[in-house]
Amino acid sequence: MRRIMALSLLCGLIAGAFSGLGAIDGKAINGRAVSVNWRFAPLNWGLKYQDADGSWYGSVDLFTISAGKVVRTDTIFSRSKGLCASVAFNLCGSKIAFYRLGRAGSASAQSVSANGGKTTISVMDINGSNVTNLCDLPGEPSMGGKGGNGGLDWPAGDWIYYLMPKTGGGSMNEVWKVNVTTKENTRVCTFDLGGGRFRRWSLDLAADRMGCQVIDGSWFTSDVGPFPNGCSITTRSGNCNSAISASGNYQAKFNGNHTELCLSTYPGVSGVKAPPTNINLGGGPFTGVVLYQFQALTSDSFGNDVEGLALAVNSDKWVLQHVGWWGHADMTGLGTEQVACNWADMATIRISNNRKLARETCPAYGIPGPDCCGGCGTVYLGNTAGDLWVDGGPDNAGKYEDGSGAWHSVPGWTGQCPYTKAGDVHAGMGHTRGLAAFIDAKGNIRVERWTGGPAFVRLVDMRGKTVWSADVAAKPAGTLRPGTYLLTVRQGAVTSAAKVTVAR
Repeated sequence: MRRIMALSLLCGLIAGAFSGLGAIDGKAINGRAVSVNWRFAPLNWGLKYQDADGSWYGSVDLFTISAGKVVRTDTIFSRSKGLCASVAFNLCGSKIAFYRLGRAGSASAQSVSANGGKTTISVMDINGSNVTNLCDLPGEPSMGGKGGNGGLDWPAGDWIYYLMPKTGGGSMNEVWKVNVTTKENTRVCTFDLGGGRFRRWSLDLAADRMGCQVIDGSWFTSDVGPFPNGCSITTRSGNCNSAISASGNYQAKFNGNHTELCLSTYPGVSGVKAPPTNINLGGGPFTGVVLYQFQALTSDSFGNDVEGLALAVNSDKWVLQHVGWWGHADMTGLGTEQVACNWADMATIRISNNRKLARETCPAYGIPGPDCCGGCGTVYLGNTAGDLWVDGGPDNAGKYEDGSGAWHSVPGWTGQCPYTKAGDVHAGMGHTRGLAAFIDAKGNIRVERWTGGPAFVRLVDMRGKTVWSADVAAKPAGTLRPGTYLLTVRQGAVTSAAKVTVAR
């Protein structure tokens, strides 16, 4: 097999694809995370800010992760342009879907209209550009705190699945899907939930398994099962915040006071890495990891229990937890952090950095000091569980990582993902920097479009002879002979170039 070496890079051409073609470090990952940054500001029994009610609506933050640490944070969609909720990556990690509300953040009690006054399912590129409304909704999802009532997910392909809000509020029991290309919007299922509603909801990449929690009806469940399954949920299980992994082979949920992350394999699944078995706070055995065990793996501190749970879009290993500084349920209003937890390799990354703020004093609740029981103006910040895309290198673009670290194609999906190194994306990034161009492990030239417009790629040998050229959207082509080449990518008036040596 040929060995590939990149000697130099010019003008921001993607370079990360020349390394990491095989297995990746399970702990010191590269990747990107996304979540909604929300706030809570009680004041005189009212709100200091129109959007600061702790309901998990807010701005959208993108976090760049390098070697297991967050190295950059960008607000890619500001609350001043409209409040957002329930963000999710596509499989490629190149786009983000979200609920976009018809109102914006405000520094007063006055309502500020945004998005034409409508709530929509929307999508944008990961640098915050090309924001597109896909469909209008009859109302807002009711996210946040103890209640929660909404959610969306993006399996492999062009369909975004979401819970449909109801006019004037009400229990959400309908799953719809909207196509990111055609904008076709159709109902998938109206579930009989015993008069209840979905509190938490997620899908695997194949969109054939669902994780959900159902509350407020004649029966309760927090479990996983087949989807759409005739629009019915047949299992009844306890605990809280159930979510399903990328492959559909794992379930995560909380036990007790939400310090215990319970992990299990999907019913009937065998031959996959088994989740760890530990001892819970009551002294009995359970399968999973206690929150303080994750905290011990990092010097970046976070809170004491969790409300809100998700698993990475392309990895079974990584669980996203919405960790409260002062507790779970309604106590998340006093501040939270987005924390990524790897149960397979025992690694932890605190994604956000909102910091713990002191609780406002309230003698009636045993917090001595001035009477701030109605709020004295502290603004508490939180970041939701959100989503995580693990950079598995160009050979693993469009695949998912199992619990053992092996990468797999999604059954039934025949699409392709352009590869964009995690560190080469940030807010305001020019399209040329976003181009993905690399040489794979077999010595084949691959150039694909990320989100930019038309481009042209050319490969020239040292004699000045063009040995290969194509539109940037072309499929992989051509086995290279040993030697040194100049690879150029032209987009408009901008040309990027890299000198590449191919050796046996």
